[in-house]
Amino acid sequence: DAASTKAYVVSNPPSDWIANTEDSQWIAPAADPQSEPLPAVGFYKYRLTFDLTGFDPANAFVTGNTAAYEGLHDIYLNNVLVPGYRRAGAGASFAPFTLNSGFKAGLNTLDLMVFNTSTPKATGLQVQGLKIGAKVGSATTASLAISLSGSQVKLSWPASATGYVLQSASAVGGQYANDAAPTVAEGDQLTV
Repeated sequence: DAASTKAYVVSNPPSDWIANTEDSQWIAPAADPQSEPLPAVGFYKYRLTFDLTGFDPANAFVTGNTAAYEGLHDIYLNNVLVPGYRRAGAGASFAPFTLNSGFKAGLNTLDLMVFNTSTPKATGLQVQGLKIGAKVGSATTASLAISLSGSQVKLSWPASATGYVLQSASAVGGQYANDAAPTVAEGDQLTV
């Protein structure tokens, strides 16, 4: 079905394709890519979506090895072509790929495009050793300002610094607990 959005695991790949392993198996537009009707001529896109929320996209990476029958046409990261990965007739061996840029905060997409050429024939993709990673995003640091307003001590910090809790104690070495004093917004600052 040329309009299908499904990929199927190929249990018995054709003999000229790399064998499946327990860690990596062929996927294709049909569970048996050699059965009639054969997959149509055209592009087959295999998409992986991953979330980098809380991670630094400038330090993200994706790496792995691909085998594609009739060959890997292109790799796209977030709908942008990653040059240098086109490979024809590559069903019998793996080729490595590494992406180190083009990531964004939140959801990302990795598209592996396979092109079935000239006449309907078996087509599929196998990815081995896929790794996706990134450094944990850096926390926003807040500067705490202390000033005297009449006889009152005033504490303020940037409103953009989230996840912080103001605590107080009756003595420096005392038992600290969350402070119940109301927080007031003053421009781009929060104050107590």
